[in-house]
Parts: sequence; structure tokens; C-alpha cells
Amino acid sequence: AKLDTADVIEVFASERSLDEATAEDLRHMFATFIEADRETNELCTEAQQAIAEKAAGHLEGGGANAVAQLKKRLAAVQQELAKHRQNIQGKERLVKSKVVLCQEEEKLNSAEREVTRLEALANPEEGTQTSSADAFEVVQVADDFEKVLRA
Repeated sequence: AKLDTADVIEVFASERSLDEATAEDLRHMFATFIEADRETNELCTEAQQAIAEKAAGHLEGGGANAVAQLKKRLAAVQQELAKHRQNIQGKERLVKSKVVLCQEEEKLNSAEREVTRLEALANPEEGTQTSSADAFEVVQVADDFEKVLRA
């Protein structure tokens, strides 16, 4: 789903929205903002050039006022963009942290599933026989976990 730049800015402006977003959502939103920021900078540069060309035409009276108004509006737009850019750049660290946190949570969940599986192998229900391969796997994994814990 293509995100509107205003949606991206709204999410980055809200701590609650950032907490609810997935790592992939945050990566996508950050990439969307970077692209929109690049395009906006290009458009502002084009607007500045167009205004400069109009001003160079030695407009007098109402024309000079119109050029001054355009410059004023463009400056306001650039200030607003700078404010959003600064806000989002401040959140970049949070986004990277969230991505790492999600990756580490997945690793932890995987390890927990493995521990649960190995517990079932190590403590079979009464009447259930454990194969020697299962017993060897439990011992091997226990050794691996001990090495990790010591590191």
C-alpha cells in the first residue's frame, strides 16, 4: 500500500503510532519519506529558479509584490519541510532500534520454541520412550547452551 507523505509524517510525529508500527512498516515509511523529501527539495529548487527568473524580469508594481509573496510562501514551505525533516531524522535512531528489537525478539522466540521442544525430549511422558538420537540431541544442545551462557 502506497503511503501518502502526510501519513508518514503523522506516524513519525506520534510516539504511539511508532510503537504500534512493525519494523517493516517503519523501514517502508522512512524510505517513503526520504524519497518524498528528495522530490520536495527538487521542486523547491525549481520554484526558487522560477521566482528568480520572474524577479530578474524587473517586474514593477503588482508584479514585484507577487514575486515577494511567492518568495514568502516558498520560505514558509521550506521552513515547514525542515521542521518535518528534523522530526523524522530524530526518529531515525528509534526506527533502527525498533528494527533490531524485532529481529532479536524473533531470535528469542525461536530459541524459546527450541527449548520447549528439547524439554519435551528430555522429559518424556511416562510410558514414552526416548530414542538415543533424541537423547544425544538434548545433550548436544545443552552443551551448546552452556557454551553460549559462558561467553
